[in-house]
Amino acid sequence: MRKSIYIAILFVLLQTSLTFAQNSIDSASGRPINSEETLNVTASLLELTNEEIAYLAQKKTIKVCVDPGWMPFEAVSNNKHVGMSADYLDLVAQKLGVNFQLVPTESWPESLENVKSRKCDILPLAMATPGRKTYLNFTTPYIVIPLVIATTKEKPFIADLPDVLHHRMGLVKGYAFTEFLRMEYPEMDITEFDTIYDGLTALEKNEIYGFIDNLTTISYEITHYFSSSIKISGRINRNWELGIAVRNDDPVLLHILDKAVKSIGSNPVQEIHSKWIAVTYEHQFDYSIFWKVVAAVGVVGFLFLSRYRKVNRFNKTLQDLNMRLKESEESFRSLVDNAHEGIVVVQNKRLVFVNPRACEMTGYDHDALLNMETFLPLIAPEARETMMANHLKRLAGKEAPVRYESQFLKRDGTVYPIELTGVLIRWKNNPATLNILSDISERKASEDAVRFMALHDNLTRLPNRYLLMERLEQSLAQARRSRQPMAVLFMDLDGFKQVNDTYGHDVGDKLLKGVAQRVQKLMRDSDTLARMGGDEFVILLPQVDHLSGVETLISRIDKALQLPFQFDSLEVKSRASVGFSLFPENGETAEELLRVADQNMYVVKQKGRSKSA
Repeated sequence: MRKSIYIAILFVLLQTSLTFAQNSIDSASGRPINSEETLNVTASLLELTNEEIAYLAQKKTIKVCVDPGWMPFEAVSNNKHVGMSADYLDLVAQKLGVNFQLVPTESWPESLENVKSRKCDILPLAMATPGRKTYLNFTTPYIVIPLVIATTKEKPFIADLPDVLHHRMGLVKGYAFTEFLRMEYPEMDITEFDTIYDGLTALEKNEIYGFIDNLTTISYEITHYFSSSIKISGRINRNWELGIAVRNDDPVLLHILDKAVKSIGSNPVQEIHSKWIAVTYEHQFDYSIFWKVVAAVGVVGFLFLSRYRKVNRFNKTLQDLNMRLKESEESFRSLVDNAHEGIVVVQNKRLVFVNPRACEMTGYDHDALLNMETFLPLIAPEARETMMANHLKRLAGKEAPVRYESQFLKRDGTVYPIELTGVLIRWKNNPATLNILSDISERKASEDAVRFMALHDNLTRLPNRYLLMERLEQSLAQARRSRQPMAVLFMDLDGFKQVNDTYGHDVGDKLLKGVAQRVQKLMRDSDTLARMGGDEFVILLPQVDHLSGVETLISRIDKALQLPFQFDSLEVKSRASVGFSLFPENGETAEELLRVADQNMYVVKQKGRSKSA
């Protein structure tokens, strides 16, 4: 009966490797990548129509135009398409068996003109607008990013776009939101630039007040070219939804690409985002085992597909494969025993089969696992109910998630995240579940690192503007229910520019970190100290009893900053001007409280620290 488990396991593994095996055969035999066999497999996997299959067989090359300077999303480097969209197109090319050919351009407007005049077939990353819909169709978006406003570092916090409509703002020529913002705010003073770099250069020279684009690209440009002069000062309550734009005289290509985009799984997406969004995180992966698995699957796929070269349906492929698997049990036993994932079979709530990797993941030996009364001791207590419910639903033939995340409990008490893929099988003529277990600790740590970087200031490690606004909104909701007063303090360092100009930005950065550490020690656990950018900080006090409590904290901050900062042999003095606002006296929204606190801070700065406002 162990042959059944090997057959079922290979079925699961070959679902992800069949396309790879087919492409390997095509490449080795010298046939075109979109051969009849590949198209039939593609048709089964993506549910392509006969018309779409015929289209792929005839279509040799799909011409692509991109934004030549929009990293990390896409760019042209040495006449080669690079960036996130290039990696997505590689995935699509593997699924469809087509070639994408870059048509180089000098700017995004030129790329738009090329696709409009049909010199290009697609734009890999574009957002639908009324103007573009006259000559383009769009797939389902596969990247969604927020819009932000960048300014020079001395500018104050921007609560929302209407606050700066009277200022000149910069955007990239031809971008979707340039068109949308002109329609929504006709009175807005907009200056258009060929590239983001050109716009940020003009911003640095104070030729415009602010520059609007997406968070990822602006952060990339600031980090690489403008870290000392430009900051992100606000977020627009809009998202940039990007999909593949296809010339509207080719609806068949649109439908094919939309199916391909929807078929891309979460793991490739995570790998692409981790590769191009700067997060310092080292992964260790046992490539020796990986390549053994790939080689074994590739050999099996090659032997099978070389004999059955006329594949008409994917189901027929699996039936023929099962016949050959019965003759190759030892090969599949090696595949399972050397798999990087844990593989277990559960029947009547007991483990009836485990591979060596499952033993390694749990900390139990083979016999100890098979002697357990139930599999539940391997699951963290908070996840057991959900795990058991999914197992019973699958046995009963009811709808249950095929792949989901859970928490594993090792023998030594360690809890760590796993991803489980489960299917219903027959084991000794009775129903059971085959479960593939993947340790996703590294992926989760990477996601946590990404989230921390998104919500915290890189220099001081304090919460940034976005996390502050989230906590401020939560505190306001609680204060409105309880009518409990709360306070917001806006703090700006005095003479910080002079420190930078006199001693350099390295000393300025050390001073910012030193100030953050001293003030943080004065905070309660419920309070939040956030850096807004430059030398501006905001303190959120979700609970205050009296005005005197706020004034006492301001006095303690002033006292803490009276002592000079010592950086090696250099002694630096710094003080701060602090303004505050109270809920509900000075406002009942986050924007009102921040604006009043900011205004009061400038009053304090003009009067001198001995005054308060």
